[in-house]
Amino acid sequence: MFIIFVLYFNFLLTFAKEEFKHPGLLHTDDDFERIKNKLEIKEEPWLTAFKQFNTSRFSSPNYVPRPQKIIYTGIGFPQNYIPLGQDIAAAYCNALNWKITGNNVYAEKSINNKKKRSSTLESMQGNNDIALTGGIFGCQFANVGEIMRSYKGWKAEDFNKFKKMMVNIFYNAGWGFIITNEPSKGRRFYYSNWDLAQIGLGIAIGVLTDNKTMFENAIKVYKSDWYWGGSSQFIYYLHSGYFGQTQETGRDQGHNTLSIGLGGILCEMAWNQGVDLYGWDNNRYLAGAEYVAKLNYNFNNSGFAQVPYLTYYNYYGAGIVQTEIGPEKPKNRPIWSLVYNHYENRIGIATPWSKKYAIALRPEIGSGDIDGGTGGSYNFLGFGTLLYQQDPISSSCYPKGLTARVNGTKVELNWWGPVYTKKYSVLANGTKCASSNIAKAFIGKKLYFNLSVNNKSIPIDLSENKFSINLINGASVGKGIKGKQTAILLNGNGQYVELPNNLLSELSDYSISTWLYCNQNLPTNARLFDFGAGLGHYIGFSMKISSGVWQFKSTVGGEFAETTISGPGPLQCVNQWIHLAITQLGENLIIYLNGTISGQTKNPMPPFRIGNTTNNCLGRSQFYIPPYNRPYFSGLIDEFKIFEGALNQEEIKKIM
Repeated sequence: MFIIFVLYFNFLLTFAKEEFKHPGLLHTDDDFERIKNKLEIKEEPWLTAFKQFNTSRFSSPNYVPRPQKIIYTGIGFPQNYIPLGQDIAAAYCNALNWKITGNNVYAEKSINNKKKRSSTLESMQGNNDIALTGGIFGCQFANVGEIMRSYKGWKAEDFNKFKKMMVNIFYNAGWGFIITNEPSKGRRFYYSNWDLAQIGLGIAIGVLTDNKTMFENAIKVYKSDWYWGGSSQFIYYLHSGYFGQTQETGRDQGHNTLSIGLGGILCEMAWNQGVDLYGWDNNRYLAGAEYVAKLNYNFNNSGFAQVPYLTYYNYYGAGIVQTEIGPEKPKNRPIWSLVYNHYENRIGIATPWSKKYAIALRPEIGSGDIDGGTGGSYNFLGFGTLLYQQDPISSSCYPKGLTARVNGTKVELNWWGPVYTKKYSVLANGTKCASSNIAKAFIGKKLYFNLSVNNKSIPIDLSENKFSINLINGASVGKGIKGKQTAILLNGNGQYVELPNNLLSELSDYSISTWLYCNQNLPTNARLFDFGAGLGHYIGFSMKISSGVWQFKSTVGGEFAETTISGPGPLQCVNQWIHLAITQLGENLIIYLNGTISGQTKNPMPPFRIGNTTNNCLGRSQFYIPPYNRPYFSGLIDEFKIFEGALNQEEIKKIM
């Protein structure tokens, strides 16, 4: 039975511009006009925020920069990066004061600061931490340059020298970390803030230098499932109510709020260039921000609110198992005005926890004014109340992002609520519909995909969905379980079946049923099927892994964070047919071999949580690429079917 749910909403179009807008990173000319207009009429909270801004020691034109030839970062090195953070803070504050007041004294101070740095700095040295220094401070310094690029007193040769420093020193120090961790070079664990810093760096320096490649590469990393700073790894699990548990939740709240802050910065810079990362993957960033805001909020003796938490596993490197929320609550960073004002006041999505945080911290402080002036206090430029506060949106919009997921015997609805709304009406199976998105949930069991072969030996999907199927590298048709030419024949030498993108992406409860026959001794780590998006997100089944047993696997964190069911030995499919069925009902995952239960476990990652999958295959692993070079399946696959809903044991026996 299909149930169709409707909530009213409207669309915000995403677009990309042909050329960069300048200034167009954290701040645009429209932003500065808004601030000046508010200050002119002495409106709050801008007036108090501007007064507070000018109490910062970095807002004074009397600040004296301290340029260095070499910046050292990391344990075992003479760490001297704090003066860099201070100089950038001063250059930024003076740039802001110039744009707001029009006083060229501030402009000259900001330019002089950049000239001294670009004439002195030769390199960054240290351990891996130079990537964080290059990424965080490089993004900040690029923002200063972007603000000042229109100042007529900044000579072209000096601006070019500054841009050269930004690329040759900051970009190379930071983006080199991304290059080191490309999929082709293997995988290791690190926390999301490392990537997020570099994504912001790539966006910022790309715009500053009008380099589209830098900009687009950074956007690709954020949208990727491979990198730990990619959206779906950074915010790796969505709880009910669109609360997005972040990767660093179980680590500590200092790093957790660092990631949220860095994510907001890169989203805002991309937005000002016409790329909507805020809204990417159904506002996934907001899900993470609201989760972290609720987790850390504790003002006026309110006490800490409870948030759901799923144990985080990751076995890359030394191995990580985080069974509870990390310490250091609360961590009050100046990051919430940006979140609240974009979603509520710019596009009309309610942000109850980010809003509470932004208001509680008014006016948000600036760089160097938290954590006693330690290195971490320069992670954010701050002053969000002054810089990001906008007037409330004039009218409410419709709810956005409605989803309906079957979870066992229940249908779970989630949506983003609009501002000003006090009541919702849910229309289920009705005939009346306005301009809204429709979320479908199927309750029961229904054939979703049915791989067969027509009379011309062409594979087809016999389900009503009529998904496309492609035989790759000479894959052909062979004799199936019933003696007819109905099976897919693969030779184990590069042949596989290509299935459509996102084949399983809308399924929660599901079943897979198939017959298979293996032609040779089972090669280690060959997969019968693999639905995923590279090496980070996938659902797969191997007839034999390196330990010698068959294994089902599901993950959003790569091969060392898999939920698995393993057999006692290799799959008994060599020179004989065997029936395999996989079912999931709620979190209950069961494997059947020839109709008999052969393994079961709890799996919190049903297909829809794997996300958008662009690499769905029969006979090929996600890990076919170097340096892994996993082998291909050799044999026959017949009656491969996918069902919406979890079949029970008797139903499986009937379709065998």
